[in-house]
Amino acid sequence: MDKKHEQKEEQIKQEQKQEQKEEQVKQEQKKHVESEKVEHNEGKKLHDLLKQVNELLTSNEKHVTRIKHLEEQINEFNHSFASKIEQKAKQANQIVSEKITELTTKHNHEIQEAKKYQLSKIGGQLADVIDQFSTVVNFPTTDEKIKNYKIGFQMYLQMFHNILNEMGISKIEIKVGDHFDEKCMSVVDTVVDESKTENTIAVVISHPYKMGDRVIKIASVKVFKKH
Repeated sequence: MDKKHEQKEEQIKQEQKQEQKEEQVKQEQKKHVESEKVEHNEGKKLHDLLKQVNELLTSNEKHVTRIKHLEEQINEFNHSFASKIEQKAKQANQIVSEKITELTTKHNHEIQEAKKYQLSKIGGQLADVIDQFSTVVNFPTTDEKIKNYKIGFQMYLQMFHNILNEMGISKIEIKVGDHFDEKCMSVVDTVVDESKTENTIAVVISHPYKMGDRVIKIASVKVFKKH
């Protein structure tokens, strides 16, 4: 009896060991499957991240190209502006020379008005181009290469603002929350928000500019409305 009992116990032990081995194999297989899933998910995340990076690089390259195009436009415009001013000055001198005796006061006044109008018209166009250039330059980016480009573009932008200042042109500062002013603003869209004061600025798309007391470029804004 004792021998049979011992054999029975030995058999039970062997079966238990076998079950333990099978359980270990199952656990190892489960860990392997989970590990493969983690590797697959990580690989997919890396692929998606690389895709996003490539999309951002492509977008930034487009912005850089746009900035270069705007810079070329501004350079061309400056050359044209200088030529027109020189031409107008020569015309003014000729008129003054021909009628210096009887029409000095009258023609001087007309010349000054013509210059102011011409300057305000060209200045408004220049301010619009510079404002667009400023929007592109200040577009947020995390790419270090683009950041380096933006440092140089910021220098050009400051130079362009200095040109405007020399022409007597200045930007009218407006911000979100300011009341809408039809004298220097144009509404391009509305934003529904019951918590905001109606007819106040919700988004500033472009800024207004003035020459002296005269507005030469109006702003484009979105305003809040109740419903």
